[in-house]
Amino acid sequence: MIDGGNPVLAERKRAAYGEAMCPNVLIRDVPADTHEVLVARAREAGLSLQEYLLRHVQDFAGRPTMAELMESAAARVEALGVGESDVDEVVGWIHQAREERDPRV
Repeated sequence: MIDGGNPVLAERKRAAYGEAMCPNVLIRDVPADTHEVLVARAREAGLSLQEYLLRHVQDFAGRPTMAELMESAAARVEALGVGESDVDEVVGWIHQAREERDPRV
């Protein structure tokens, strides 16, 4: 038993260790040329490959997907009580502004 047989202390240390650990992600079968590019870019940025990839993964995870954006927009439209005719009018304004800006459109 950890810590001289004291089960309470052992459990407390196990819980603290488990809470401090972050999950890992493993990507298998990365093509060699892709790996080389990533290593070079990480080196250029002054980062380890892990740090470089973690920054990009965090950035990627921080951006909403198209489905999430559409769901959010739909919820806002519904909350504002915007009707279909309002949307059509706004789309018309956009088309008109584009034509005024660039008659080739």
